[in-house]
Amino acid sequence: DMRVASASPTRFVFSRASYHASRRWRAPPRLASAVPRKRTARLARRGSDFDSAPEKPPVTRMASAASSGDHSASDDAPSSPTDLAGIQAYVRSSPLWTQLRLDDASLTDTVVAHWGQVSTTLCKHLGLASDALTPDESDRVYRYYLPTYLWCVGRIDAHRTRELRENKNKTPTALVVGLSAPQGCGKTTLAAALAFCLTQNEFNVANVSLDDVYLTGQEQDVLAATNPNNELLRFRGNAGTHDVGLAVAVLKKLRGGHGGGESSVNKNIPLPRYDKTLRNGRGDRAPVDEWPLVETPVDVVLFEGWMLGFEPVSDDEVCGKIHRDLQSVNEKLRGGGYDEMHGLIDDWLVIKVGDFSWVTKWRLEQEQFARAAGKNTLSDKQVVDFVRRFIPAYALYGKQMYASLPRRGPWVRTGREG
Repeated sequence: DMRVASASPTRFVFSRASYHASRRWRAPPRLASAVPRKRTARLARRGSDFDSAPEKPPVTRMASAASSGDHSASDDAPSSPTDLAGIQAYVRSSPLWTQLRLDDASLTDTVVAHWGQVSTTLCKHLGLASDALTPDESDRVYRYYLPTYLWCVGRIDAHRTRELRENKNKTPTALVVGLSAPQGCGKTTLAAALAFCLTQNEFNVANVSLDDVYLTGQEQDVLAATNPNNELLRFRGNAGTHDVGLAVAVLKKLRGGHGGGESSVNKNIPLPRYDKTLRNGRGDRAPVDEWPLVETPVDVVLFEGWMLGFEPVSDDEVCGKIHRDLQSVNEKLRGGGYDEMHGLIDDWLVIKVGDFSWVTKWRLEQEQFARAAGKNTLSDKQVVDFVRRFIPAYALYGKQMYASLPRRGPWVRTGREG
Protein backbone atom coordinates (compact mmCIF):
# COMPACT_ATOMS: atom_id res chain seq x y z
CA ASP A 1 0.00 0.00 0.00
CA MET A 2 0.99 3.64 0.07
CA ARG A 3 1.23 5.98 3.00
CA VAL A 4 0.61 9.64 2.37
CA ALA A 5 2.05 12.35 4.54
CA SER A 6 1.35 16.04 4.79
CA ALA A 7 3.46 18.38 6.82
CA SER A 8 3.22 21.97 7.92
CA PRO A 9 5.88 23.54 10.16
CA THR A 10 3.91 22.35 13.18
CA ARG A 11 2.46 18.95 12.37
CA PHE A 12 3.09 15.70 10.50
CA VAL A 13 0.23 13.33 9.75
CA PHE A 14 0.11 9.87 8.15
CA SER A 15 -2.73 7.75 6.85
CA ARG A 16 -3.02 4.74 4.61
CA ALA A 17 -4.10 4.48 1.00
CA SER A 18 -3.77 1.81 -1.67
CA TYR A 19 -1.18 1.53 -4.45
CA HIS A 20 -3.13 3.40 -7.10
CA ALA A 21 -4.17 6.16 -4.71
CA SER A 22 -0.95 7.87 -5.68
CA ARG A 23 -2.67 11.23 -5.98
CA ARG A 24 -4.00 11.30 -2.40
CA TRP A 25 -2.41 13.26 0.42
CA ARG A 26 -3.23 14.39 3.91
CA ALA A 27 -3.25 17.97 5.18
CA PRO A 28 -3.48 18.80 8.90
CA PRO A 29 -4.04 22.51 9.60
CA ARG A 30 -7.46 23.71 10.72
CA LEU A 31 -9.23 26.02 8.30
CA ALA A 32 -10.81 29.18 9.60
CA SER A 33 -12.90 29.60 6.45
CA ALA A 34 -13.53 27.66 3.27
CA VAL A 35 -14.48 30.73 1.23
CA PRO A 36 -11.60 32.83 -0.12
CA ARG A 37 -11.73 36.58 -0.04
CA LYS A 38 -12.31 38.04 -3.45
CA ARG A 39 -9.30 39.78 -4.93
CA THR A 40 -8.32 41.02 -8.35
CA ALA A 41 -6.52 38.19 -10.08
CA ARG A 42 -3.19 38.86 -11.74
CA LEU A 43 -2.69 35.96 -14.11
CA ALA A 44 0.38 35.16 -16.12
CA ARG A 45 -0.10 36.64 -19.58
CA ARG A 46 2.57 34.80 -21.53
CA GLY A 47 1.93 31.10 -21.84
CA SER A 48 -0.03 30.79 -18.61
CA ASP A 49 -0.12 27.26 -17.28
CA PHE A 50 -3.52 27.54 -15.65
CA ASP A 51 -5.62 30.38 -17.06
CA SER A 52 -7.77 27.88 -18.93
CA ALA A 53 -8.61 24.20 -18.82
CA PRO A 54 -6.21 21.90 -20.73
CA GLU A 55 -7.41 20.52 -24.05
CA LYS A 56 -6.42 16.96 -23.06
CA PRO A 57 -5.93 16.78 -19.30
CA PRO A 58 -3.72 13.97 -18.03
CA VAL A 59 -5.56 10.91 -16.83
CA THR A 60 -4.94 9.99 -13.20
CA ARG A 61 -5.88 6.60 -11.79
CA MET A 62 -7.38 6.62 -8.33
CA ALA A 63 -8.12 3.77 -5.99
CA SER A 64 -11.75 3.14 -5.22
CA ALA A 65 -12.99 4.15 -1.80
CA ALA A 66 -13.53 0.54 -0.88
CA SER A 67 -10.00 -0.51 -1.82
CA SER A 68 -8.24 2.20 0.13
CA GLY A 69 -9.41 0.97 3.48
CA ASP A 70 -9.90 4.58 4.61
CA HIS A 71 -13.68 4.79 4.31
CA SER A 72 -16.73 2.98 3.04
CA ALA A 73 -17.56 2.39 -0.61
CA SER A 74 -18.40 5.31 -2.85
CA ASP A 75 -22.13 4.50 -3.11
CA ASP A 76 -23.17 7.81 -1.56
CA ALA A 77 -21.09 10.12 -3.73
CA PRO A 78 -22.76 13.45 -4.61
CA SER A 79 -24.91 13.26 -7.70
CA SER A 80 -23.58 16.62 -8.91
CA PRO A 81 -21.91 19.80 -7.57
CA THR A 82 -25.38 21.13 -6.75
CA ASP A 83 -26.04 18.21 -4.37
CA LEU A 84 -24.82 20.21 -1.38
CA ALA A 85 -26.05 17.75 1.25
CA GLY A 86 -24.29 14.95 -0.58
CA ILE A 87 -21.09 16.97 -0.93
CA GLN A 88 -21.05 17.85 2.74
CA ALA A 89 -21.55 14.25 3.83
CA TYR A 90 -19.05 12.87 1.32
CA VAL A 91 -16.26 15.31 2.16
CA ARG A 92 -16.83 14.75 5.88
CA SER A 93 -16.54 10.98 5.35
CA SER A 94 -13.02 11.39 4.01
CA PRO A 95 -10.05 10.76 6.32
CA LEU A 96 -9.00 14.29 5.39
CA TRP A 97 -11.89 15.72 7.37
CA THR A 98 -10.37 15.07 10.79
CA GLN A 99 -6.83 15.69 9.59
CA LEU A 100 -7.87 19.08 8.25
CA ARG A 101 -9.44 19.68 11.66
CA LEU A 102 -12.53 21.17 10.13
CA ASP A 103 -15.16 21.94 12.72
CA ASP A 104 -18.81 21.08 12.10
CA ALA A 105 -19.69 24.51 13.46
CA SER A 106 -17.84 26.13 10.56
CA LEU A 107 -20.13 24.55 7.97
CA THR A 108 -22.63 27.05 6.67
CA ASP A 109 -24.73 26.90 3.53
CA THR A 110 -22.39 29.47 1.98
CA VAL A 111 -19.32 27.38 2.73
CA VAL A 112 -20.79 24.17 1.29
CA ALA A 113 -22.10 26.05 -1.76
CA HIS A 114 -18.54 27.22 -2.37
CA TRP A 115 -17.38 23.60 -2.19
CA GLY A 116 -19.82 22.83 -4.98
CA GLN A 117 -18.46 25.70 -7.07
CA VAL A 118 -14.88 24.51 -6.55
CA SER A 119 -15.91 20.97 -7.47
CA THR A 120 -17.34 22.26 -10.74
CA THR A 121 -14.08 24.10 -11.42
CA LEU A 122 -12.05 20.97 -10.69
CA CYS A 123 -14.16 18.88 -13.04
CA LYS A 124 -13.76 21.51 -15.75
CA HIS A 125 -9.99 21.48 -15.36
CA LEU A 126 -9.77 17.68 -15.29
CA GLY A 127 -12.15 17.21 -18.20
CA LEU A 128 -14.65 15.27 -16.10
CA ALA A 129 -18.45 15.25 -16.35
CA SER A 130 -19.40 16.74 -12.98
CA ASP A 131 -22.86 15.11 -12.96
CA ALA A 132 -21.62 11.65 -14.01
CA LEU A 133 -18.47 10.95 -12.02
CA THR A 134 -17.30 7.40 -11.51
CA PRO A 135 -16.58 6.30 -7.92
CA ASP A 136 -12.85 6.81 -8.48
CA GLU A 137 -13.44 10.25 -9.94
CA SER A 138 -15.70 11.21 -7.05
CA ASP A 139 -12.99 10.22 -4.59
CA ARG A 140 -10.46 12.20 -6.53
CA VAL A 141 -12.53 15.37 -6.70
CA TYR A 142 -14.35 15.39 -3.34
CA ARG A 143 -12.04 13.47 -1.02
CA TYR A 144 -8.64 14.49 -2.35
CA TYR A 145 -8.38 17.60 -4.52
CA LEU A 146 -11.16 19.59 -2.84
CA PRO A 147 -9.84 19.13 0.73
CA THR A 148 -6.33 20.00 -0.43
CA TYR A 149 -7.68 23.16 -2.02
CA LEU A 150 -9.40 24.05 1.26
CA TRP A 151 -6.13 23.49 3.09
CA CYS A 152 -4.35 25.86 0.73
CA VAL A 153 -6.99 28.56 1.20
CA GLY A 154 -6.73 28.25 4.95
CA ARG A 155 -2.95 28.47 4.88
CA ILE A 156 -3.02 31.51 2.59
CA ASP A 157 -5.48 33.31 4.86
CA ALA A 158 -3.51 32.42 8.00
CA HIS A 159 -0.24 33.52 6.41
CA ARG A 160 -1.72 36.81 5.23
CA THR A 161 -3.27 37.52 8.61
CA ARG A 162 0.02 36.86 10.40
CA GLU A 163 1.99 38.96 7.93
CA LEU A 164 -0.36 41.94 8.26
CA ARG A 165 -0.31 41.67 12.04
CA GLU A 166 3.47 41.51 12.28
CA ASN A 167 4.32 43.88 9.43
CA LYS A 168 1.68 46.57 9.39
CA ASN A 169 1.40 48.78 6.32
CA LYS A 170 3.66 46.46 4.33
CA THR A 171 2.74 44.17 1.48
CA PRO A 172 2.47 40.57 2.75
CA THR A 173 4.89 38.06 1.33
CA ALA A 174 3.51 35.20 -0.74
CA LEU A 175 2.97 31.89 0.99
CA VAL A 176 5.38 29.29 -0.42
CA VAL A 177 4.07 25.72 -0.24
CA GLY A 178 6.57 22.94 -0.86
CA LEU A 179 5.08 19.80 -2.39
CA SER A 180 7.45 16.84 -2.19
CA ALA A 181 6.60 13.56 -3.90
CA PRO A 182 8.31 10.93 -6.06
CA GLN A 183 8.23 11.13 -9.82
CA GLY A 184 5.09 9.99 -11.54
CA CYS A 185 2.75 10.01 -8.54
CA GLY A 186 0.70 13.03 -9.60
CA LYS A 187 2.22 16.04 -7.83
CA THR A 188 2.45 18.14 -11.01
CA THR A 189 -1.13 17.27 -11.98
CA LEU A 190 -2.34 18.13 -8.50
CA ALA A 191 -0.37 21.38 -8.38
CA ALA A 192 -1.87 22.42 -11.73
CA ALA A 193 -5.39 21.64 -10.50
CA LEU A 194 -4.83 23.63 -7.30
CA ALA A 195 -3.41 26.54 -9.27
CA PHE A 196 -6.38 26.51 -11.64
CA CYS A 197 -8.96 26.50 -8.82
CA LEU A 198 -7.14 29.14 -6.78
CA THR A 199 -6.82 31.35 -9.84
CA GLN A 200 -10.49 30.95 -10.70
CA ASN A 201 -11.26 32.11 -7.16
CA GLU A 202 -9.12 35.22 -7.66
CA PHE A 203 -5.95 34.23 -5.89
CA ASN A 204 -2.74 35.06 -7.71
CA VAL A 205 -0.74 31.85 -8.04
CA ALA A 206 2.76 31.01 -9.23
CA ASN A 207 3.37 27.37 -10.10
CA VAL A 208 7.05 26.38 -10.01
CA SER A 209 8.74 23.00 -10.20
CA LEU A 210 12.21 22.01 -9.08
CA ASP A 211 12.38 20.20 -12.43
CA ASP A 212 12.18 23.57 -14.15
CA VAL A 213 15.52 24.67 -12.71
CA TYR A 214 17.59 21.74 -13.90
CA LEU A 215 20.89 22.75 -15.44
CA THR A 216 20.72 23.50 -19.14
CA GLY A 217 21.50 20.59 -21.42
CA GLN A 218 24.97 21.96 -22.10
CA GLU A 219 25.67 22.49 -18.39
CA GLN A 220 24.52 18.96 -17.63
CA ASP A 221 26.85 17.60 -20.29
CA VAL A 222 29.74 19.48 -18.67
CA LEU A 223 28.81 18.11 -15.24
CA ALA A 224 28.72 14.57 -16.61
CA ALA A 225 32.06 15.02 -18.36
CA THR A 226 33.59 16.41 -15.16
CA ASN A 227 32.37 13.35 -13.26
CA PRO A 228 32.80 10.61 -15.89
CA ASN A 229 32.62 7.73 -13.43
CA ASN A 230 29.59 8.97 -11.46
CA GLU A 231 26.41 7.52 -12.91
CA LEU A 232 24.21 9.51 -10.51
CA LEU A 233 25.38 12.82 -12.01
CA ARG A 234 25.40 11.64 -15.62
CA PHE A 235 21.83 12.81 -16.26
CA ARG A 236 19.46 15.34 -14.72
CA GLY A 237 17.75 14.49 -11.44
CA ASN A 238 19.93 14.20 -8.36
CA ALA A 239 21.26 17.02 -6.18
CA GLY A 240 23.95 18.80 -8.16
CA THR A 241 22.01 18.83 -11.43
CA HIS A 242 19.92 21.89 -10.50
CA ASP A 243 20.57 25.60 -10.90
CA VAL A 244 19.74 26.22 -7.24
CA GLY A 245 20.72 29.88 -7.53
CA LEU A 246 18.02 30.34 -10.16
CA ALA A 247 15.44 28.64 -7.92
CA VAL A 248 16.36 30.85 -4.95
CA ALA A 249 16.27 34.02 -7.04
CA VAL A 250 12.85 33.18 -8.50
CA LEU A 251 11.36 32.25 -5.12
CA LYS A 252 12.62 35.47 -3.55
CA LYS A 253 11.09 37.55 -6.32
CA LEU A 254 7.81 35.69 -6.06
CA ARG A 255 7.68 35.99 -2.27
CA GLY A 256 7.99 39.76 -2.70
CA GLY A 257 6.43 41.93 -0.02
CA HIS A 258 8.69 43.22 2.72
CA GLY A 259 10.74 40.02 2.45
CA GLY A 260 11.66 40.41 -1.22
CA GLY A 261 14.71 42.27 -2.44
CA GLU A 262 12.91 44.07 -5.26
CA SER A 263 9.71 46.03 -5.55
CA SER A 264 6.92 43.50 -5.21
CA VAL A 265 4.08 45.32 -6.94
CA ASN A 266 3.15 45.05 -10.62
CA LYS A 267 6.27 43.28 -11.81
CA ASN A 268 6.15 40.48 -14.36
CA ILE A 269 8.26 37.62 -13.04
CA PRO A 270 9.30 34.96 -15.59
CA LEU A 271 8.83 31.40 -14.32
CA PRO A 272 11.53 28.99 -15.58
CA ARG A 273 10.39 26.05 -17.63
CA TYR A 274 12.21 22.86 -18.61
CA ASP A 275 11.23 20.77 -21.63
CA LYS A 276 11.92 17.10 -20.94
CA THR A 277 11.13 16.13 -24.52
CA LEU A 278 14.08 18.04 -25.98
CA ARG A 279 17.33 16.30 -26.91
CA ASN A 280 15.47 13.03 -27.57
CA GLY A 281 14.02 12.93 -24.09
CA ARG A 282 17.18 13.98 -22.24
CA GLY A 283 15.68 17.43 -21.76
CA ASP A 284 16.82 21.04 -21.81
CA ARG A 285 15.69 24.35 -20.38
CA ALA A 286 13.04 26.03 -22.51
CA PRO A 287 13.92 29.36 -24.17
CA VAL A 288 13.29 32.34 -21.89
CA ASP A 289 10.73 33.80 -24.29
CA GLU A 290 8.61 30.70 -23.65
CA TRP A 291 8.59 31.10 -19.88
CA PRO A 292 5.19 32.14 -18.50
CA LEU A 293 4.94 35.42 -16.64
CA VAL A 294 3.21 36.07 -13.35
CA GLU A 295 2.44 39.56 -12.12
CA THR A 296 3.23 40.41 -8.52
CA PRO A 297 2.15 40.56 -5.80
CA VAL A 298 1.59 36.81 -5.58
CA ASP A 299 -0.65 35.15 -2.97
CA VAL A 300 0.79 31.65 -3.07
CA VAL A 301 3.70 29.86 -4.72
CA LEU A 302 3.18 26.13 -5.34
CA PHE A 303 6.72 24.73 -5.47
CA GLU A 304 6.89 21.03 -6.25
CA GLY A 305 9.74 18.61 -6.67
CA TRP A 306 10.68 14.96 -6.24
CA MET A 307 13.54 15.69 -3.81
CA LEU A 308 12.29 18.78 -2.01
CA GLY A 309 12.97 18.35 1.70
CA PHE A 310 15.91 15.98 1.26
CA GLU A 311 18.79 16.78 3.59
CA PRO A 312 22.38 15.53 3.58
CA VAL A 313 23.67 12.95 6.01
CA SER A 314 26.83 13.44 8.03
CA ASP A 315 28.10 9.86 7.71
CA ASP A 316 29.73 9.33 4.33
CA GLU A 317 29.96 5.60 5.00
CA VAL A 318 26.17 5.41 4.97
CA CYS A 319 26.18 6.83 1.44
CA GLY A 320 28.75 4.28 0.27
CA LYS A 321 26.73 1.37 1.60
CA ILE A 322 23.76 2.40 -0.54
CA HIS A 323 25.61 3.39 -3.73
CA ARG A 324 29.24 4.06 -4.50
CA ASP A 325 28.44 7.42 -6.16
CA LEU A 326 26.02 8.73 -3.56
CA GLN A 327 28.71 10.51 -1.54
CA SER A 328 29.19 13.05 -4.36
CA VAL A 329 25.44 13.68 -4.42
CA ASN A 330 25.50 14.11 -0.64
CA GLU A 331 28.24 16.74 -0.99
CA LYS A 332 26.19 18.58 -3.61
CA LEU A 333 23.15 18.47 -1.33
CA ARG A 334 25.20 19.78 1.59
CA GLY A 335 27.03 22.60 -0.18
CA GLY A 336 24.91 23.37 -3.22
CA GLY A 337 22.55 25.94 -1.70
CA TYR A 338 19.63 23.57 -1.18
CA ASP A 339 19.33 24.65 2.46
CA GLU A 340 18.75 28.26 1.41
CA MET A 341 16.11 27.11 -1.07
CA HIS A 342 14.32 25.05 1.58
CA GLY A 343 14.44 28.01 3.93
CA LEU A 344 12.10 29.92 1.61
CA ILE A 345 9.33 27.33 2.00
CA ASP A 346 6.62 28.17 4.55
CA ASP A 347 4.50 24.99 4.53
CA TRP A 348 4.98 21.45 3.34
CA LEU A 349 2.88 18.75 1.74
CA VAL A 350 4.66 15.41 1.44
CA ILE A 351 3.32 12.38 -0.42
CA LYS A 352 4.84 9.27 1.14
CA VAL A 353 4.99 6.05 -0.85
CA GLY A 354 5.47 2.61 0.61
CA ASP A 355 7.68 1.21 -2.14
CA PHE A 356 9.99 3.31 -4.30
CA SER A 357 9.93 0.64 -7.01
CA TRP A 358 6.54 2.07 -7.97
CA VAL A 359 8.34 5.12 -9.36
CA THR A 360 9.59 3.09 -12.33
CA LYS A 361 6.07 1.98 -13.19
CA TRP A 362 4.72 5.52 -12.92
CA ARG A 363 7.51 6.99 -15.06
CA LEU A 364 6.94 4.34 -17.71
CA GLU A 365 3.27 5.32 -17.80
CA GLN A 366 4.19 9.00 -18.21
CA GLU A 367 6.60 8.34 -21.05
CA GLN A 368 4.13 6.05 -22.82
CA PHE A 369 1.43 8.70 -22.52
CA ALA A 370 3.76 11.35 -23.98
CA ARG A 371 4.84 8.96 -26.73
CA ALA A 372 1.23 8.34 -27.68
CA ALA A 373 0.80 12.11 -27.95
CA GLY A 374 3.60 12.21 -30.54
CA LYS A 375 6.32 13.69 -28.30
CA ASN A 376 9.96 12.70 -28.27
CA THR A 377 10.50 10.47 -25.25
CA LEU A 378 12.85 7.98 -23.72
CA SER A 379 12.39 4.34 -24.65
CA ASP A 380 11.09 2.00 -21.95
CA LYS A 381 14.62 0.63 -21.50
CA GLN A 382 16.00 4.15 -21.13
CA VAL A 383 13.30 5.02 -18.58
CA VAL A 384 14.26 2.06 -16.41
CA ASP A 385 17.94 3.04 -16.63
CA PHE A 386 17.06 6.67 -15.90
CA VAL A 387 14.91 5.99 -12.83
CA ARG A 388 17.35 3.56 -11.21
CA ARG A 389 19.70 6.53 -10.74
CA PHE A 390 17.16 8.10 -8.38
CA ILE A 391 16.55 5.03 -6.20
CA PRO A 392 19.68 5.50 -4.03
CA ALA A 393 18.53 9.02 -3.07
CA TYR A 394 15.04 7.76 -2.28
CA ALA A 395 16.49 4.96 -0.16
CA LEU A 396 18.57 7.37 1.93
CA TYR A 397 17.03 10.82 1.91
CA GLY A 398 13.42 9.87 1.24
CA LYS A 399 13.22 7.48 4.16
CA GLN A 400 15.01 10.01 6.34
CA MET A 401 12.51 12.73 5.42
CA TYR A 402 9.55 10.41 6.02
CA ALA A 403 10.84 9.76 9.53
CA SER A 404 10.78 13.47 10.34
CA LEU A 405 9.69 16.77 8.86
CA PRO A 406 11.22 18.52 5.87
CA ARG A 407 13.45 21.23 7.20
CA ARG A 408 12.93 24.96 7.01
CA GLY A 409 16.04 27.08 6.82
CA PRO A 410 19.64 25.92 7.27
CA TRP A 411 19.06 22.37 8.49
CA VAL A 412 16.82 23.38 11.40
CA ARG A 413 13.64 21.34 12.00
CA THR A 414 10.75 23.38 13.33
CA GLY A 415 8.07 20.68 13.21
CA ARG A 416 7.17 17.75 15.31
CA GLU A 417 5.64 14.43 14.46
CA GLY A 418 1.95 14.41 15.32
